[in-house]
Amino acid sequence: MNSKIITLILLLAAAMVRAENDARPAFPSYSAPGAEEVHGDATGFFHTEKIHGRWWLIDPNGHGFYWVGTDHINYHGHWCQKLGYAPYGHAAQQKYGSETNWAAATLRRLRAWGFNTLTAGHSDSLRHRGLPHIMMLMLGEIFAKTHDLCPHTTWTGFPDVFSADWPRHCDEIARRLCAPNAGDPWLLGYFFDNELEWLGKRWRPDGLVEEVWKKPAEHSGKQAWLALLQQELGSIEKFNQAFGTAFANFAALATDIKPRPAQNKTGEKLARTWARLVAEKYFATGAAAIRRHDPRHLIIGCRFAGVAPDIWDIAGKYCDVVSVNIYPRLDVDRGVPEKEFTKVRDWYRQAGKPLAVTEWGFPGLDAGLPSRHGGGMRVDTQEQRAQCFAHYQDFLFRQSFIVGSSFFMYLDEPAEGISATFPEDSNYGLVNNTDEPYVPITAAAARVNTEVYQRHLAGGFQPVCEVAPVMPAAWQKKLRTTTNLSPTQLHFSAGQLAFTLPRGSPVWRMTLAGQPMAELYPVLQQQSAGQDGWPHPQSARITAVRTNALVTAVEMEFIFAGERSARVIMRYWIPQRGAWLASEGDSVENTARQPWQLGKLYHYCTPLTSGNPANITPLVEVPNYYQPLFGWADRSQNRAVACWLPKDSRLQGYFWRDTSFHSDLHETADIVLPPGAIWHATPTPVFWFAVPDARIVASAAAARQIAVQLGFAPP
Repeated sequence: MNSKIITLILLLAAAMVRAENDARPAFPSYSAPGAEEVHGDATGFFHTEKIHGRWWLIDPNGHGFYWVGTDHINYHGHWCQKLGYAPYGHAAQQKYGSETNWAAATLRRLRAWGFNTLTAGHSDSLRHRGLPHIMMLMLGEIFAKTHDLCPHTTWTGFPDVFSADWPRHCDEIARRLCAPNAGDPWLLGYFFDNELEWLGKRWRPDGLVEEVWKKPAEHSGKQAWLALLQQELGSIEKFNQAFGTAFANFAALATDIKPRPAQNKTGEKLARTWARLVAEKYFATGAAAIRRHDPRHLIIGCRFAGVAPDIWDIAGKYCDVVSVNIYPRLDVDRGVPEKEFTKVRDWYRQAGKPLAVTEWGFPGLDAGLPSRHGGGMRVDTQEQRAQCFAHYQDFLFRQSFIVGSSFFMYLDEPAEGISATFPEDSNYGLVNNTDEPYVPITAAAARVNTEVYQRHLAGGFQPVCEVAPVMPAAWQKKLRTTTNLSPTQLHFSAGQLAFTLPRGSPVWRMTLAGQPMAELYPVLQQQSAGQDGWPHPQSARITAVRTNALVTAVEMEFIFAGERSARVIMRYWIPQRGAWLASEGDSVENTARQPWQLGKLYHYCTPLTSGNPANITPLVEVPNYYQPLFGWADRSQNRAVACWLPKDSRLQGYFWRDTSFHSDLHETADIVLPPGAIWHATPTPVFWFAVPDARIVASAAAARQIAVQLGFAPP
């Protein structure tokens, strides 16, 4: 090529680079305050350093920094499909007249409440006005809309990171969003994504195996999975053993779209290996694209949705900070349980990089919102919200390995929900939909947030130590077997409450003043050949009845028939004085000829009524209520059947209904049981009782009486 032409090409290329650089915005110098007693390198951009054993963000001027944010500080608010507009945005326009006025007022509030960073979902109008900000790239969620391993339907999906278009997509997003901001000292860094479906649609550790198995043979992800299987196993026979299948070859597996669960450790290991391969492709490609267009800003992870597969070390390999959204259960009065601390500490140890908790919150039920959808432990009042805020923010600030906290969130969701596919309607806000602050929680924020640096330097977090509840020792003393039983049924009564167990029946029947209240029995969640099942027992027999001065203990064997047959042992405790029955899971045995997966053991309750069943609703009509209280309320009869768990119980529950009643009170097993294998439940009591009042407060008072009587709570 002619040297003059080469020179011309080089001059044109240089001119294009200068033009592109000239087009990039000029950014103001960074001037926000930090922890001046903490000194790091002044690089002109945010970075991380570990100083005297504690991780810090270091701001552009070399001072220590810990981000304190609240998500969705947004002038437009949440769009509401039912209303056809965003109620907060409508109120903000009426109140402030313009987004400029709103931004100025909002920034004054944020500073007064001790928030120092603009995190996910903030309006651009707030930027470069005294608070650093974080950008969201949505690399995976956008790609999953057209190329997925897990489809983008009602949630985020998961991208097909094996697609030939994945690197090009990441590069395009980084070129468009990262390159123009590469020189911005106010930019703290980038989130890859928010809450991708790392566990698949059914929220399981092997979820990405299940999702890729559903794909057609020509799918790039399916091809990558098959290649991994052949590399790891070498033969289809080993795969068949691992998953209980009978494929003739890998070509036959390629066309199969019906996932099966792992049947042994080999299958479980394959699921882990696949998740790690997916994670390597996701993080490596995304990080390379960002670094290519912006080598100086932090990469802050993908905001895991509370948990993730065994990939924390891979996230740490490619990210400067690993981000996770957590909705913890706290003791409202005592604080943060030890298990919450253990969980995040273990994630940090695996990641090897500092963490940021990028969503957390506690909706209150006194805000006039349903709060029936979305994450977070529900509490009764705004004062309790403020207590929980103070407990958890203090916990986050004092951890040596956490460098960022984002409360969820600045504003409430619409009472009517956001959309048909995203119906969240909860009290998450620091302000309501008319832009009025919730004073208890904003006052708590102003008090705790402004001490972030003192608390992060001091450490010293003290967790609430949990002790798993056990049966009172007195119940089990001097129990004597009795043979003085009715030939047809067992019947126990306490005042107007009675429990009856017909001979051979797998169901306890509860009545109050002779009127039907509920039936109680165990239910299993099983999986085999990729299908879930929730079988009920076909028969039962009493194996022993023992009594002492305090209780009668009834041991029962429940038989579950069919291809996934099982034998379940339960105990039931009835007081000699008192109006309740306690159920206790003992064990589940696989009596079938093939293995199956045990998901959960349910303590199930089907409500009964002498009136209209349509009038029966959950006693607590929100998920994740802070009190371990569940049940069914017959609104027409104004009475309720309820159950209560002692504090620190390992069981979980949520009662809800559609065309059926769902009493999801359970202990999770999540293991494969080979033929003859037995899983042993945690010996924790569940207390069932009835009250002639359908209000939560009446049931809570009755539960407290039981707790005091048995020594689970102080008088």
